[in-house]
Amino acid sequence: MDVRKILQRWLGRHHSEPKHTWKYKWRINSRSDLKRHMLYGTENEVLQKMRDQDLINPAPFTHQTLISFDGRGAPDFEKPSNFHHNEPKSVEWIEIRADVPVTQIIGLGCTGNLDNYREGMTFREVLFESLHGDGITDESVAFLVGHKSKDLEMPHQFNRNNPKSRSAGGLELSQYGDWFIVHNGHQRSIIAMYAIWQRYGDAGLLRNVTVSKQV
Repeated sequence: MDVRKILQRWLGRHHSEPKHTWKYKWRINSRSDLKRHMLYGTENEVLQKMRDQDLINPAPFTHQTLISFDGRGAPDFEKPSNFHHNEPKSVEWIEIRADVPVTQIIGLGCTGNLDNYREGMTFREVLFESLHGDGITDESVAFLVGHKSKDLEMPHQFNRNNPKSRSAGGLELSQYGDWFIVHNGHQRSIIAMYAIWQRYGDAGLLRNVTVSKQV
């Protein structure tokens, strides 16, 4: 009996398929050469404190790749194992009010409002290099971490010279399995994630927000 042939046949039956090679891994180390985005040459004070705090005490999502989600389901991005995405045509959606765990927000439906954004950036890289913070104040943060409906307009200082400083429409998220994607209020939501986690830790919730959910 040729033991080698038996072993080869056994290995052939039990050999598993190679794992998928993702273009963008879900968890990676953020770059160490980050440059702080300063609109008009001045760093927003709220963002400065937030960035400084994350260097001291990193949020659990800070070294996760921010998933740039689109109608195709972001096929280049690795996702959590229990991320369940179905094509919109095959399911019904309902809209609910919910408190969303900030550690379960994993991406954005659109990245056009992020300055200097490059696909595959981590949340920390976005925090440092893509958020301009124009119009964001301590009152803005108090609203984002509070209980008031996030359909309301966030207190902020609108800069007529920078349309991106507006706070247009309420925060809107969609839910896929245990995870959430932001579809409106992209910069606000990332600022809220850090502000809430830095205050409440892993139990932190983005409260009273509109969520679209598959049924």
